[in-house]
Amino acid sequence: MDNKKTLFVSVVAVIVFIASVTAISYAFYTVSTTPNIDNTVKINDVTANIDTTLQDDNVVTVKDMIPGDKLTKTFSITNNNGPTLQYKIAVLDLTNNFSRYQDVTYELTENGEPIGSGEFPHDPRNNDLSTSVRTINQGETKSYTLTITYKNDPSVSQMDDMNKTISGKIFIKGV
Repeated sequence: MDNKKTLFVSVVAVIVFIASVTAISYAFYTVSTTPNIDNTVKINDVTANIDTTLQDDNVVTVKDMIPGDKLTKTFSITNNNGPTLQYKIAVLDLTNNFSRYQDVTYELTENGEPIGSGEFPHDPRNNDLSTSVRTINQGETKSYTLTITYKNDPSVSQMDDMNKTISGKIFIKGV
């Protein structure tokens, strides 16, 4: 009977080991990118010069908003030289202290066309703003507008979210 238990534990240990090695290998090869100071981005071992221009900076900070307020951030991405790149737009270092997540929404547009909307992310592991993979060719520039809205819902008390904040950095994530 003890031999069967030992065999069972050994098999489970080998399976866990293989799963762990696979997960670590996958994490090593998964690509998340942000522009360096010189704007070069390396995606899948290909270096491209990406120019990201923001209205002020890449930091999104929502604080002291009252229901009905909106915050708009505009930025553009240019693929100066390099191959066609595929990416998503996300929020890095995300903090969202609101308790009623459904009250803080966003809309992201690319060249005026909607590419993402809904509740503003509140889980750092699920921080995508664009709902689909974006593609940018060499020499192409894409313009983006991010609008964050704190909805006014008179049917509930929104007092719990007074003085709450959202913060993070807009970045491109290679896919």
